[in-house]
Amino acid sequence: MPENNKPCIGADTGVGRNSGQGVLSGFTPPNAHPETTPSLDGATFDPAVDGPRLGRQLATAFAVMSDGHWRTLRQIAEAVGCSETSASARLRDFRKPRFGGHQVDRHRAAGGVWLYRLILHGKI
Repeated sequence: MPENNKPCIGADTGVGRNSGQGVLSGFTPPNAHPETTPSLDGATFDPAVDGPRLGRQLATAFAVMSDGHWRTLRQIAEAVGCSETSASARLRDFRKPRFGGHQVDRHRAAGGVWLYRLILHGKI
């Protein structure tokens, strides 16, 4: 468990991919792939327990990052109210076609810190 005692969940393990499990309620990212329903997956993902929480994380992360500004994982995690690991997982989600196939840029800043920004699909 990370220092802030928030569990590291939501990572894409590839298990259960395209299984149809884990449909998110209340959030469909812009430009989501039309033939799929946005869903999370993974060996430990439980739709009833994790779906609403991770859906809120995804929606909040999208709202925060859709302005195209550069942010550290710490800044994203604080704005979303999750761990840095979960914030990183949400950024990876945005790259997937079922979550819009958006571009997530990264840039190394001073001291080995990375900055991230979201470029919305079709807005380049």
